Amino acid sequence: MSTTPAPMERGSIVVFTTGQHNLLRAMNEALHHPDITIESGGLLSAVRRRLRPGEVGIVHLNWATEIVATPNPVRAMARVSRQVLLLARLRLRGYHVVWTVHNDLNHERLHVTLERVYQWLLASCFAERIVALSELSGSRLRHRWGRSVGEKVRVIPLCTAEGVLGPPLDALDARNQLGLDPDRTVLLLFGHVRRYKGLEMLSEALSGLGEHQSPAYQLCVVGRPGDAEAEATARRMAAKLDDVVLELRHVLDPEVRRWVSAADWLVLPYSDVLNSGVAMLALTYRVPVIAPAIGALPEVLGARGQVGGVLYDPADPVGLREAIRRALESSPVERAGMCAVLEDASQRYAPSLVGERLVALYQEVGKGSRCRSSGVGSTPT
Repeated sequence: MSTTPAPMERGSIVVFTTGQHNLLRAMNEALHHPDITIESGGLLSAVRRRLRPGEVGIVHLNWATEIVATPNPVRAMARVSRQVLLLARLRLRGYHVVWTVHNDLNHERLHVTLERVYQWLLASCFAERIVALSELSGSRLRHRWGRSVGEKVRVIPLCTAEGVLGPPLDALDARNQLGLDPDRTVLLLFGHVRRYKGLEMLSEALSGLGEHQSPAYQLCVVGRPGDAEAEATARRMAAKLDDVVLELRHVLDPEVRRWVSAADWLVLPYSDVLNSGVAMLALTYRVPVIAPAIGALPEVLGARGQVGGVLYDPADPVGLREAIRRALESSPVERAGMCAVLEDASQRYAPSLVGERLVALYQEVGKGSRCRSSGVGSTPT
């Protein structure tokens, strides 16, 4: 049974978060504590905010190193330099830094050396606590940075998003609203359309199924393209395959549950991934997943020794194709069993549980701050 965290002894904690994402919003809205205030606006808002006596300021960084993901190396260096200066200024003013590591590296693999240096600065010099989104991620971070930095790592996953995006819709109603075929198996590739998400591999795998695959499927690719190349790849795939629905645009929150509710399967043919927001949508709406057995996906999607979907070996050249075939040919009983696994797995990521762990993290940082200011001692870092 969950318990309500005890209030701070005095003062309050103000947390400035960076990054915009409906899963982050779900976490923040689940974080209910009388002495913790969540502010948006990130670093600049923190710089402009003067802390009151007894107040603890925390900057919580999300996707911090994605700022290097620009083709221009000068611009990437300028962004990192600006961020470092802002963080140094905030630390001098008494702010504390918490950093959530979402990815190992930026998805486009641009300026990797610069990103690694920035990651080291964040981990060693600025962050007092480092949040890993999975046990696997936490283990990797401790191994990479060693004991002194590893002691800062806390595992706090993303949470499901039903409280923000709303409950599931009836699948047939959702399909009617979207104009999808009610009689076909709907495969959904959802989220930002980027190269690492494996569009070309998916196109090849679906082509290999043959023209007379039964049951028939309808592929929906929904999300904003990361660049012109990703958009061109999606359009080539749509021209090559039959019955592909493209919605290459930003998807508003009310539309998210409509698309996911309409799907029979979420397809994640990623070439590389550590953590996945789309996997959390699968848990939120209990939609089985077709995905490679890499990163934290087996951990997130599993319960009771089973997996809520069909996972494949990415080293197998026909792994994705056969995983899709197995999904399409699965019986209603098999699919219901996968949905039940997702139901069980989702309990670990309930917003209330994740919110409590965030409260405990912020209190840990705040308590250490007050101990240091009062001369009593400090929380080890």
